[in-house]
Amino acid sequence: GPEKLLQRVRALTEFRIDAIHLTYCVKALCPFREKYKQALEEAFPKIRVVIGTHKERISADEFRERVKKLFCQPKKTMIDLILDKD
Repeated sequence: GPEKLLQRVRALTEFRIDAIHLTYCVKALCPFREKYKQALEEAFPKIRVVIGTHKERISADEFRERVKKLFCQPKKTMIDLILDKD
């Protein structure tokens, strides 16, 4: 649940922050982003919660595909690496 997130953000509030930005990874990948946003807004009503940190250069679908490829790469043998086989 959001308890761990709230605990970490509570520590940030000591620095008198006025906004919390959830990363693009959260925006594109996390199925709980709205739940987290709501929990943060309820716990810290004076702090603005923003989903995203920057203008995206690729779509969320493309980002998910790229992340999937990172974690689902086929295994390569030493020979594959030496001969630069894909």
